[in-house]
Amino acid sequence: MNEHVSHVLVGETNVMRTNAGFPCPDCASVFKDAKGFSRHILKQHNLKCKPIADPKSSRFTVQESPILSTSASSDSIADSFTDTDTDTFTDTNISTDTVGSSSVYSFEFPPPAANDRFIFMNMDISECFHNFQLAVKAKINQDPMSLTLEEHVQHILALSGILLLKPARTHADLHQHIDLDICDRLLDHILTSHLITRRHVFPSDIKDSVGEIVKRIVDLEPLDLPTYTEPYTRMYASREIMKLMEGVTLSQTNRILLVIRNMVECLPRHIIGDGPQEIELVTRNLQSVLVPLFEDIDAGIIFRWTSVSDDEKGITTRPDASINIVRGASLGQRLGCGEVKPQYQALNHKAIAKDLIRVGHLAKDASDKYQTRMIFGFVVVGNHGTFYVLHRTQEHLYLMCEIEHVQLPVVLGEIPLFLAQLDKVMNIVAGFAQAARREHHTYDHHPFTLADHKLLAIIDPKTSRKRKSITSHYTH
Repeated sequence: MNEHVSHVLVGETNVMRTNAGFPCPDCASVFKDAKGFSRHILKQHNLKCKPIADPKSSRFTVQESPILSTSASSDSIADSFTDTDTDTFTDTNISTDTVGSSSVYSFEFPPPAANDRFIFMNMDISECFHNFQLAVKAKINQDPMSLTLEEHVQHILALSGILLLKPARTHADLHQHIDLDICDRLLDHILTSHLITRRHVFPSDIKDSVGEIVKRIVDLEPLDLPTYTEPYTRMYASREIMKLMEGVTLSQTNRILLVIRNMVECLPRHIIGDGPQEIELVTRNLQSVLVPLFEDIDAGIIFRWTSVSDDEKGITTRPDASINIVRGASLGQRLGCGEVKPQYQALNHKAIAKDLIRVGHLAKDASDKYQTRMIFGFVVVGNHGTFYVLHRTQEHLYLMCEIEHVQLPVVLGEIPLFLAQLDKVMNIVAGFAQAARREHHTYDHHPFTLADHKLLAIIDPKTSRKRKSITSHYTH
């Protein structure tokens, strides 16, 4: 490996060379050359690297890409469907003077343009969010390790231009610029007016019918047939649910009926051992729920599990799940992504926060790369799922809006709880449908995305279960 290696691919994470050298995305170590970096990645993280040399010069000029992606799909640009190794997006129109330093202290947050403001309830949200970004930067400058993953998810996402909106779950620091009532009203406004993901209702007659079917299989009621009088079987229940389907299209109602049918067929009657770990949670529980909600292969939309493991991921090479456009054998642009944690991690607020930040960054990078206004995202922790849409609102503002938070069954007896939330599930499906429309924005320049090594430089490395997580749902 020679001296003019400009960056190294670790899986699909693009690690750029900085003034100090090559930063490890996981442990904050920095190595002066690509050889030492690659040796560290192989020995400490059991991953292989691919050094990329600068073909234009035998000497390397230190320059960071303004947008560093931790993204993970081998997606292609727009609809060209050409192979690519990473979702890293580089804006060649930005001067190297503004991105020359690898330090988080060099971050610049330009004020929103006068003709590109988001006004809500007579409040300039663009200006208020910009002031919040400056306050976060001042907080970091005053105390470089003052942020924690557990408590400051909104602060960290703000460094990448993302305003996270969750019902009644926004940080007090943000309320100094946008108060809680405005945050909640803004969230409802975006979901209702822009994304049309509110007030969807599952048909009550179908809900009552499927509820009776589920009750019979859960209670093991006898099946009174001329040739069979044993307990109600899963196969018979599955057939009865399919009779409730309307038409031959993947409507919102039909998608949810497919989910319920899959649950009836796949879920055990009792939790086995300590409950499913990540791989089993994905292959048995989530596969049966999420694929029917979002996948439509005939329409070129595929739901893929891309990086699932029972071990905690160190370097974030790709998301656990990715929803992509596909044409033939070629994988195209990303419509959504998600992260999964087993139930025993539910109170590990640091790990959950890291997943939420990762989903936000990956969604932003996909929006930047493909010029799409909306990207879908989700975080599942055990038997609870939280679903989001990231919306490119202004040049320097992305709104990451929580659509719904729902409980997902892990045993057969919990399906009635899922049936009670079907209106919420309808909202989730509607939110993804909006993202799948692939509406484009016209912004050519994009805020940088906070890279992993810069994130490690500004957060407290210690972990404490006593820290309160503002953005977490404590029903996990």
